[in-house]
Amino acid sequence: VGEDDDYFYSFNNRSAYMGDCGTCDCCRKVKPPSVSDEKRTCCILFNDLFLNYTVTSDVARCAPKAVRQGPPGSTHGSLLVSDMLAAFWCLFPLGVAVMGVLRKRSQSVVRMRFSPDQIRKVGRVARVWTRPLTTEPAEEPVSSSTASSEVAVMRPERILFASLEHVIEHSAGREKAIAGGLGKVAGLMCRYHPGSLICVTACMPGKDYAFAAPIGQVSVRVSGHELRVTVLRSEVVNGTGSNDGGEEGPASITYYILDHPIFRDRDDIYPAPQTARRTLEFYSLWCQSVAKVIDLESPDVFHCPDFHGAMAVMYVERPLPVLLVLHNAEYQGSISTQNMGRREARHLADVFNLSPKRIQEEAFIEGKFCMLKPIVDYVKKYQRGFGVCA
Repeated sequence: VGEDDDYFYSFNNRSAYMGDCGTCDCCRKVKPPSVSDEKRTCCILFNDLFLNYTVTSDVARCAPKAVRQGPPGSTHGSLLVSDMLAAFWCLFPLGVAVMGVLRKRSQSVVRMRFSPDQIRKVGRVARVWTRPLTTEPAEEPVSSSTASSEVAVMRPERILFASLEHVIEHSAGREKAIAGGLGKVAGLMCRYHPGSLICVTACMPGKDYAFAAPIGQVSVRVSGHELRVTVLRSEVVNGTGSNDGGEEGPASITYYILDHPIFRDRDDIYPAPQTARRTLEFYSLWCQSVAKVIDLESPDVFHCPDFHGAMAVMYVERPLPVLLVLHNAEYQGSISTQNMGRREARHLADVFNLSPKRIQEEAFIEGKFCMLKPIVDYVKKYQRGFGVCA
């Protein structure tokens, strides 16, 4: 009903707003101070890094405070220790990276016989021979004249090419298993590839391989069962080192044909579906058998087309240079129907005769099983990433 300098006055209407008045009929409320046209000084104290703060009218709390000095000589020592720690944490990652590079270089299985400078000095086309890294002492540098006479004949002498698609020329005719471009590449390699060539393939149902002679069996383990794979061998010797057209070709071709009921019992060159256990057993049998032939022949280079024989590098007894050629970029042996963990790793380890740990570390990528990953990791580890093309 009114006001004065300090209070507002009003009748008690018994509302919650006037509950503090009790039973009195007249209530009063303190008027807020007027801040119009009035300037005041306050102190704002920041409490932490999250900018929580306190506002107070006690400006004395914002007065600068004296910093307590430490003992004489202590400041320089503290700064020195801090500088040393900062330098350590800056140099430590660099040192780890350098050690990793040196370790990978020491593990590389490919070494060039001649340096690029020496090769450039040769005034002719030179082939460079790659060979497994050994513990032998480094060879003495050769002069350009020596390189001119030697580099031209240095090349991979024996290449092993493993493919489920094949074109086999023999005295009685030709056996073919072609699904696409890879089969045509296999046929061209047998005609034009320089040096001796070793072709490894598997028997197809309905095909007659009587031209090849059985030379023995290799034993592999698939899904906990010991399997015996019959190895057939056929050799074509070309003494002149040229093909029928007079062009340079393989000096000799050795065909290794692997025979087993699992290879014979398939509807197509590449069994399907990829997620079926029998399909995985097929690739396990194939990769283990290829590894056995690699250990038998000890070629200079393993030429691996696509993912089909990529897991063979997980079984070879002695590392060797590999060449990975990808002919199909859309599918490369990856099973991505589900995320895989330890249970699936144990299942695949039983199929491929490997430990679950190796399956998880070398054949899993982003929770998926990939048959191409082992050879890609192999090339990165031993060849610094060189030896892959598509």
